Amino acid sequence: SETTNPTHCRKCDTLTDLHQDDHLCLRFGFEVHGARTHTMSRYLDVATTGTMARAVVLLFAMSARGDLDASCDVEGLDTDSTELNLNRPLPDRILAAYANWGQCDDKLIQAAENGVNVLIWFSINLGASADGTKPEITGPATGPSFFDCVGEKTRTMRERGLDVLHLVSIGGWNSPHPDTRFTSAEWYKEWHRWNTIEAARPDLGWHGFAGFDWDIEGNDDGAHHGNMFSLEALDLMGALSILAKQEGYTVAMAPAQSYLDSGTTNFSRQVHFPPREPWHQEFFYSGRNAYAYILARYGVQTFDFISIQLYEGWSSANYLVSEERVSPSTMLQNFVDKTLAGWTVDFSSDPLTAELGKVAIEIEREQLVIGLANAWTGPPPDKFLLILPEDCALAYARLATRDSQPKGFMFWNVADEGNVVPRTDPPRTLYLAREIASVLFPKGAG
Repeated sequence: SETTNPTHCRKCDTLTDLHQDDHLCLRFGFEVHGARTHTMSRYLDVATTGTMARAVVLLFAMSARGDLDASCDVEGLDTDSTELNLNRPLPDRILAAYANWGQCDDKLIQAAENGVNVLIWFSINLGASADGTKPEITGPATGPSFFDCVGEKTRTMRERGLDVLHLVSIGGWNSPHPDTRFTSAEWYKEWHRWNTIEAARPDLGWHGFAGFDWDIEGNDDGAHHGNMFSLEALDLMGALSILAKQEGYTVAMAPAQSYLDSGTTNFSRQVHFPPREPWHQEFFYSGRNAYAYILARYGVQTFDFISIQLYEGWSSANYLVSEERVSPSTMLQNFVDKTLAGWTVDFSSDPLTAELGKVAIEIEREQLVIGLANAWTGPPPDKFLLILPEDCALAYARLATRDSQPKGFMFWNVADEGNVVPRTDPPRTLYLAREIASVLFPKGAG
């Protein structure tokens, strides 16, 4: 029967017409457990019986650049889930921290000892070989010496009994967007090969990253093409995430607040707008729900957690604290409430996404992570919002009384641990990992 997928979904029985009419089919088998459906289930006709139903082989058409056509090919990959620690459940509460660009030092071990349980190494880019014929992973978090160091540091963490989930970030400010000359299946094969062969150091007990985190952003150069997300790049991000998730990898995203903004229904793939709030209209580096497309098209549940950067330059959160004089703790409470209530994004303004129409974005509490700045910025007013741990503690406690607290907190970055916060008198030294850990993991808690 016909489905309701706006990308011209159809139910198929065979794998014979993968390249018909510039569309590609996706094969997907999945289960439905109670109310928890697969990420893509809203595009499929599934009959349920009781609390469980099994859908057999299903195929539906996707745009060529969002393809998952070769998912049958990636099934043949040798994924050792034991060594890689795949299909690992997330901690009940997340304290995630980013390494700085190419950082690999003892500060990362100290951050783990202070409570960080998700460490995001930074960063890689999805590019192409010199002749443009093959996908190639580049960036600060690559190379033999870097991986030797990762192997050593992660071994030390294990020896000290530190249970840390290790991810690697894709992107970063001024970084190139993914190369879309290659399909999601080709990129998954290369990512998995790179992770298990190039990045792994089995002699040190390091078998590769447990997954990746999307941090594709804009560029300082206003005329740079990186300030407009191509539909192909957004589709690749979503499709590659599904393939990785299928194989047991952890998949996360970390959009700037304006890239996933519960305060507006507007959508644009451009990230070169002035702030939505009535301030600093000279600053042309804000977005309008670009990442919402990925969630609308590929499913919110594709992502294990979603960290929203409240420290984006001249963010809406910053406006409320700095201009409206809302206390940081109240702003956090309201932000969490509004985000978890869900919001509608209208994709009709873009001819390439108009078929989606209006879509409700519904992030679950178990996915929401609050993105914080470390001591590289100062207290308000400042371009980048600093939210101190005591404000996080107050908001978290109030939200917890009604079971509305977020999954946890994330901060950028570990290199700034132990720095003095600018413009504080008396000077305040900030160890964000330790202080946020006291919020999430108070002594005496289970």
